[in-house]
Amino acid sequence: MKSSHQNILVTKLTLPHTLWELRTPKVKSVKKIPLGKSTQALAAGGISVKIKTVFNPKMKVFKKDCAEVIIELYNPGEKPVSFNLKWTLPFQNQKQAPRWLIPSLFYKKNPQTFIAWLPSIDGPNDVPKLVNDYWTFRSDLMAVPMVMGWQSALGSVAMVMPERQLGAMTAIGFDNRAGQFALVGAWPRREEPRPRDLSCHTKVAEQVAKGEETSEIEYTTLDPKEKKVISFWLFDGDEDPHAYSPILQETFARWDSQYEITPWYPTADAMHHAAHGLYVWHYDDEYRSLWETGHYYPSAATNPQHVHRYEMHTGFVSGTPYAHALRQYGLRFGRKDEAEAGRKLLDHICENLTPWGSFWSCYYKEGNRWGSGWHSAEEWQTTPGKPSQELQARTLADATLYTARAALAEKANLKSKKLWTDAVIKNCDFVQRIQRKDCLLYTSDAADE
Repeated sequence: MKSSHQNILVTKLTLPHTLWELRTPKVKSVKKIPLGKSTQALAAGGISVKIKTVFNPKMKVFKKDCAEVIIELYNPGEKPVSFNLKWTLPFQNQKQAPRWLIPSLFYKKNPQTFIAWLPSIDGPNDVPKLVNDYWTFRSDLMAVPMVMGWQSALGSVAMVMPERQLGAMTAIGFDNRAGQFALVGAWPRREEPRPRDLSCHTKVAEQVAKGEETSEIEYTTLDPKEKKVISFWLFDGDEDPHAYSPILQETFARWDSQYEITPWYPTADAMHHAAHGLYVWHYDDEYRSLWETGHYYPSAATNPQHVHRYEMHTGFVSGTPYAHALRQYGLRFGRKDEAEAGRKLLDHICENLTPWGSFWSCYYKEGNRWGSGWHSAEEWQTTPGKPSQELQARTLADATLYTARAALAEKANLKSKKLWTDAVIKNCDFVQRIQRKDCLLYTSDAADE
């Protein structure tokens, strides 16, 4: 690890120009306070803020530059003060818009190609329609509260913090406005320019029409002489699209020891309920399929099973992972119907391989056919409205992995075991055939051969 903080301080972020916004229900104060080796102080709205940056603290697994920013909040007065704190960390390079990532929530520009209710920066600003050039989201919307930005050869940088600190929800976001590219964080949560909550559409549209504020900001209270300490982390990354991986590994390594796993629902009960749901609401014995999505509300359903989409991916959101689980559950608990359903599902998938030996991506009830899966954004842009011609590597890899696990575990039905084993071998042979000399895989599927 380098002894200096060159990558973060100089190459990626303009930390001396960090903006701090301390907001009370009545007053907003914005000041430029640098992040550096020395502790910095900010006083606004009746709150005293001390900011300490620790560069390259001891890491568990991360090897590049990093920093922990520790924020101490103190109320020196005689009355309670409610406030919200936001920080904005500008990128050093303001000529190239970053490529953004917020796990499970925001990818690149998050275009609304397939789903109109995605928050997006793709297109002219339209806040009611969830299109805007800056966003701050509540952290529980994310798989991990992290925002990361890439600027091609300049590499990447990420900010991470827990979903909650001192009992209050945090917030993560970014600014994609020209000349203002930045990572953004807040505590407690604030949602800008509007909440992600889809039920707010009408309300937000009315607020915009009236020229009213559409953001949603939560405040926390410091009692007289009370002090609270929160923190966030900065990580340096390279230009690799997978540069998030070591950052997540470090984050999980630290959090696993700090946050005890406390399931809100008993594991055994969850297992029984999941198996019941799969078998009763998703499994279709006539078609030997697990339909992927169903309606929660009877009023929205158009069929007795409440099926919303008569499709079954072989991996990913349906298919082999759940068929294997259903098979093992049924055998373990003596549930013959569930065990047989799992076996039939796997048989159906393994009996229907592509001409070149791989699994298909998806089975469709309409036309009783096997085919490709969902479009990639690139394919949709070139051939909008036409059926996909792509097989997705992730889906096929999932299907192969769980079919292999099912074959290894199977002892009750040797005929099915052989069928599954043969399908796994054919899929591995297919991958080996299309593998390049450098061991990477070609980007196109075997249908192009």
